Amino acid sequence: MKIKEEKSKTVAKRWLWAIYSFVILALLLFALVLFADNWLANKLQSTVKEKSHGVYTLHMQDVHLRLFAGEVRLDSVRLHPDIDKWKQLPDSSQMQMLYKVEVESISLNGINVWNLISDNPIKLGLLHVQKPELIAYRMKPSVDKSDAPLHTQVPKRLQGFKLDSVRISSANLFFKSSNENSYNDMAMLGFNLSAGKISLDSASYQDDSRLMYAKSVVADVDESNFLTEKGFYRIKTSSVSMSSISGRLEIKDVKLVPLYSAAEMSERAGEVVTWMEADVPSVTVEQVDFNALAKRSDYIAHAVLIQSPALYAFADYEHYERKGTKALPHQLVQDMKKALAIDSIQVKGFNLKYEEIAEGANSKGSITFENSDVLITNLSNLPERISREHPAVVHASTKVQGKAPLDFTIHLPLLDKNSYHRIYGSIGAFKPEIFNSIIEPSAFITVEHGQVHSGKFDMELNASKATGSILILYNDFEVELLSKKEDVRQTLGNEIVSEVINWVAIKKENTGDSPRVGKISTSRNPNRSMFSYWKDGLGDGILSSLGL
Repeated sequence: MKIKEEKSKTVAKRWLWAIYSFVILALLLFALVLFADNWLANKLQSTVKEKSHGVYTLHMQDVHLRLFAGEVRLDSVRLHPDIDKWKQLPDSSQMQMLYKVEVESISLNGINVWNLISDNPIKLGLLHVQKPELIAYRMKPSVDKSDAPLHTQVPKRLQGFKLDSVRISSANLFFKSSNENSYNDMAMLGFNLSAGKISLDSASYQDDSRLMYAKSVVADVDESNFLTEKGFYRIKTSSVSMSSISGRLEIKDVKLVPLYSAAEMSERAGEVVTWMEADVPSVTVEQVDFNALAKRSDYIAHAVLIQSPALYAFADYEHYERKGTKALPHQLVQDMKKALAIDSIQVKGFNLKYEEIAEGANSKGSITFENSDVLITNLSNLPERISREHPAVVHASTKVQGKAPLDFTIHLPLLDKNSYHRIYGSIGAFKPEIFNSIIEPSAFITVEHGQVHSGKFDMELNASKATGSILILYNDFEVELLSKKEDVRQTLGNEIVSEVINWVAIKKENTGDSPRVGKISTSRNPNRSMFSYWKDGLGDGILSSLGL
């Protein structure tokens, strides 16, 4: 009997202890639920303050923690830097970048408390950041040259971290190269991003089907603008969209906007600068390797389509001098440190207007290339893709001055050490007077009349010399010399010399069964652009064809 009573007391004590423990646990959980929001807010704020050495202050209007549902939401989040505090830090502790962040809300679900406090890899659900505005300031030059992947640099507890998805909605992002700048070096407005199945581990990083650590990334932006390296231009766009799933990149309304006049650019550069203005309604790139671009800055894609671009360019060689050596395409490609492999670039409906004040000229000369179609294939710097036998090839057709039909092909073995390339093509019928707008201001010659029936040319060029031939069939060709005085078009002496040139020097026609073939033989001036080099070669052949 006594044993039974003792057993009953023992059982009763156990039940009382269980009830007591349950009550204590319930009270603790109640307290946790009641005070969790404040605790989490204080913990986040103190951690940010401590880890940033007092540089950053975190403010939140509301914190909502639903522990059992595995959800947390932060409302009206503000992360502001104190630049004075940053300046007081020792140089080794100063961050290279500072960020000012304001976010409407941040929510995270799929939180597993046991998962967080155990040694298991952290797994979370959806992270949603709504209407963030971020301003990044560069405070000091970057010295971090580490190319180590992110998963090798994070704390061990975060290695293997998994997140089902990230969504960023209606973000505005800005970058300033100095906190003292009143302007933005970069701005993206209305930025949206969705990334799925993120896994911070080596296997995911090495998986070429992923973009970095994400299985898929889709992003778009309403408008953007970027300051170019020397600060002479802004590149502006309207919508930009990309998808790692389809490998497609689409850019609308690209504009190259000059920030200074041609004279101001040349003054700042200390040499002649070609002033440009461009408008491109649409650029589409297919099968982009976004993973290679993100990891190694490699440019790999299948096809680029550029539609209806317009470019205006102007150079003043009379008032500003040329300096330095101008690179040929081979040098530009060979100097690239990253891989380049684009199967094709197609440009449709390209219109170009170029004006210049030549040395010794007193007015602008101009030339246009209208309604041009261009196809570039095998643009690459990879030895296994490109050689003399398999060069990059440019096919183009255009109307010079809107009237003279010109078709040409360029073979560019871009890895050739002597910059070998070949240009050949043909030109249709036109009146040579259409070129007076470019030759009168620079050569002080005008074409009086004539008729070109057709022509063809073939040039081989390298880093130092161009050779080849040109055949132009024409008749009734006459020129007149012009005065170099601004207020006098032609003097009596010019008229007399013009008659002599037309009678003695220039061959008035080139037709019949055995027409003259002009010889091309000219040296390259390394201070002049590759376009000037090509023009000089053709010009030498034309003069030879005319008998000069």
